[in-house]
Amino acid sequence: MVKVQDGVETTIHRATSCRLIASMAPWIFLEIAWDDYLEIRINTDIVGSTRDPDAVPSKYVIKSAPPRQENVEDLSDRNNKALLRRATRYGTIIPKANTVDGGQDYLVESLREEAEQIDDLMREIRSGKTAHARGLASRLRLLLYKGGKQLPLLQHAAATKNAPLIAFTTAQPRMKLPVEAVFHIRSEIAPVYGHRFINPVDIDVWLGFTAMSLGKTETSNDRLIAHLGDTIGSHLDRNVLPEIASLKAMSFEGTELPGNQMVRYLTQVGEVALKLARDVLA
Repeated sequence: MVKVQDGVETTIHRATSCRLIASMAPWIFLEIAWDDYLEIRINTDIVGSTRDPDAVPSKYVIKSAPPRQENVEDLSDRNNKALLRRATRYGTIIPKANTVDGGQDYLVESLREEAEQIDDLMREIRSGKTAHARGLASRLRLLLYKGGKQLPLLQHAAATKNAPLIAFTTAQPRMKLPVEAVFHIRSEIAPVYGHRFINPVDIDVWLGFTAMSLGKTETSNDRLIAHLGDTIGSHLDRNVLPEIASLKAMSFEGTELPGNQMVRYLTQVGEVALKLARDVLA
């Protein structure tokens, strides 16, 4: 199929996989290759192809299984150190000159208002109004991004109570791919234990993990949240960052959550941020 966008002809390939059968939530390698064709592989096996349709089986049974508990990376030491760093940093914060310290009440009230905004924005996005992803990007930057000397709002409010900020990630969140991928996204966090998210992780630890790689360039979750907040949430520039362009280029149809990978990433992080904010406010 040829699509004309901004005066440029772009070839679009569409491929549907065969029927996939899995008795549990498995760990797999999903490969998508394209040139003048589109091919989908799971664990190196072809499950969809426009180049060689005869090679696609009528169904594919996914035989791999989730990692055993002994293969789960122990993040407890990192989590404890993150909690200690927040408490230590909070104890050394000094109000700037010519300002008034709003204190804990100001932080808590601000966090409550941010949580309400995120809840509203995600409700709109789930209903199909994906333009609200811009607003969500802005709120998540304010809530989570660790740039500068001040603690982000979520971490700052949690530090006033010395409260943990634990979400759940995959068994091996820092595992490297066996081959270099042109583009690789790792949306590996959830607000509660379940499915493949079985490993407790402090939000600050997770923010330091790689969110995506583009060739040899890796971007942490912290930086990706900052990029999204800066480029679509608070400012607009014709010069689009490659990371943002790659996320927006991956679209999904016929799924529960509409939109592209950028929308999915923001919503996934938003669910975690909302859960943690409510935990702090409880």
